[in-house]
Amino acid sequence: MIRKDSLSFEQIRHAFDRLAELSGTQRDEAIKSLRAENPHLAETVLTLLAAADSLSICINRITITESGGYSADAMASGLSSLPPDDDTTAYFGSYRVTGLLGYGGMGIVYEALQTNPHRTVAIKKLNTTFSPGDTRSKLIDEAQKIAMAQHPSVVHVYEVGILEHDDGTQQPYLVMEHIDGLSLHEHITQNNLTTAQLVALLASTAEIVHQIHDCGIIHRDLKPENIIVDRKGLVRLLDFGIASLLSHSGVDSASNEAVHDQVEGTLQYMSPEQLALQSDSLEPATRRSDVYSLGAVAYEVLSGRPPHDIDGLSVREALASRSTTLARELSQDAPSLPIDLVFVIMKALAQEPQHRYATAADFAADLRRFLSGAPVHARPFIGCYRAKHLLRRHTTMAAVMGIVLALLVLVGWRVAEHTTNVKKFESDGWKTAAEVGGQFALTYMIDSPSRANLSLHDELVMAEGLIEKKVADWTGKNPEMTPFVDGLRYNFCTVVGQKYYQYYSPDRAEVFIRMAFDAQEIPREGPGRQWLYDIYGDILIGTKKYEEALQLATEAIASTEHGRFAELIHQGNEAALQREISLRKNYADALFYCDRFDEASSIVSGVVNDLQALEVEPTHSLLIEAIELRGRAYEKLNRHDEAIAAFERALELRHLADGPSSPLTWRDLYLLLLAKGDSERAEEAHKTMQLLRMGQRIIVWNNLYEAIDPARINGDLLLAHVKDR
Repeated sequence: MIRKDSLSFEQIRHAFDRLAELSGTQRDEAIKSLRAENPHLAETVLTLLAAADSLSICINRITITESGGYSADAMASGLSSLPPDDDTTAYFGSYRVTGLLGYGGMGIVYEALQTNPHRTVAIKKLNTTFSPGDTRSKLIDEAQKIAMAQHPSVVHVYEVGILEHDDGTQQPYLVMEHIDGLSLHEHITQNNLTTAQLVALLASTAEIVHQIHDCGIIHRDLKPENIIVDRKGLVRLLDFGIASLLSHSGVDSASNEAVHDQVEGTLQYMSPEQLALQSDSLEPATRRSDVYSLGAVAYEVLSGRPPHDIDGLSVREALASRSTTLARELSQDAPSLPIDLVFVIMKALAQEPQHRYATAADFAADLRRFLSGAPVHARPFIGCYRAKHLLRRHTTMAAVMGIVLALLVLVGWRVAEHTTNVKKFESDGWKTAAEVGGQFALTYMIDSPSRANLSLHDELVMAEGLIEKKVADWTGKNPEMTPFVDGLRYNFCTVVGQKYYQYYSPDRAEVFIRMAFDAQEIPREGPGRQWLYDIYGDILIGTKKYEEALQLATEAIASTEHGRFAELIHQGNEAALQREISLRKNYADALFYCDRFDEASSIVSGVVNDLQALEVEPTHSLLIEAIELRGRAYEKLNRHDEAIAAFERALELRHLADGPSSPLTWRDLYLLLLAKGDSERAEEAHKTMQLLRMGQRIIVWNNLYEAIDPARINGDLLLAHVKDR
């Protein structure tokens, strides 16, 4: 859930003044420090800096009185005596400015008083200018269309005005209804809403958006800051249609670019079709574009973070990142959410518009279905889901329980074997296992609202409780079986740890992998401790415990014998070789994240040299993977030409080996080519990456569906679904 502290004007002003005096690397370092201290303040000040840099706004000359209004001198100066880009404007026509309400990518918002009728209004001065002519009439027509589309839940636009600047340029402003309420962030923070209350709020918002869509207006810039909850608890929407006003009225391209360059927050919520890199302006938006933005808002409200990581990136970098990455799975950031709710949000965030909800009303309806416990339409294409709703929503628990029951039977058999009481086990042991399985089936076939919304996390916790109870029972009754039970615990911890990691609960995964790592009965054959080093290292890096990961990787490297590669290759032990490479990869990764790039590069180069010295085939998969790792090391060291050469060599070898190419390598190559300005080759790499990712998803989802329902899968439906996963 989102938590953002309120900021005072003095905080913002002090931080802005300090950063405005800096430039280049000094400003970058100061911004980095501010992000660490107060991310909300940093986000606010960066938005203001972007506006100042783009439009030469002299914010430092704003004079605010203690009461929050502009000073008498500024008021008396009037509009005509002020520079065209100075925001100390005291009057907009007959409206007297009394305070600053906010600022963002679209413009700056003031509080003002209107004399007749006497009321407080909000005035938004848009961050765009234009020359007199046809553009003005187009802009006015578009703004009047917005003003005419009145709706009780949309902030009313009273008037559209034009500021005449001394240089002949003109700047639009909108006079709007002043809302006494809280932003979505503030409302959530102050009221500590439950998941059900949050979902109901999101459904209401989507229903309002749909009603405005029926008026012929697309919002184009839905984000948490544009959603207000008034004192009566009603949702009100800001800025409906203003993005369309800016992009479709032919305004000055330079100023329009300035708007585009300062919408870092907006980029988190814009749909992919609005962010096409080959376009200088926003792509045409549709109802489904707003559905995507609603999904992004819902993701952030429910998990506490937006679905895309672009914090700290420039606009160009952020656009490149958004073009190559899908929204994260919601279960990664909010593992405790019910799986049906996850499916609903992720359908709204589908990459292709045709795979999202057709309307905001459809999105709202599925949210309402979730609240009522009914089957949601966003559920993946599983034939029996509608008929067996409860059973299908607990596939993870079923899989874990299958493993648990198998281990229960195995340990029960070992107990019987050890006590030479096989016949008793055949009659009683199988009965115990069947009893456990029967209790599980009975429990989950009951249509209980409390179980209908169990999350993946809850299901795994139940499995933990079951296995610990049975382990305690067995060791209590048969102390001599402790070694066998320890082996069971090792296996169980490994399986459950993997499950937690698979479903994006790395902290919980770490607990179980650590327990498996410390177990006495680690198998003497198979991956054993080296395998645990590998997966535990991945978890530590995934949870950003880089120093611990480096310590573990150092221990893992120290445990391997010199010349191990030669022995393993001669044995033909591909799996063990893969683990050796993976251990070194974890070591290099840990060095990377600890900012020890030269050492990391040395380790990766050593892997390549070892393999080449052993004269392995050029198309050997391990050599290809090592070359890819070296390419990433070069990339970290800003040796871009060498990185590109390494990636291209690795991809060439994969092609010769008739093996699958790596989407990650194509992505890295794409970003490097893009940075070099080689747009033609970058576009080719980007298309290849997208095709490979879709192919991977088809395989993953096909395996998952067949595991859930062995019935033949409809290929067309499957393909339509996996394109956006």
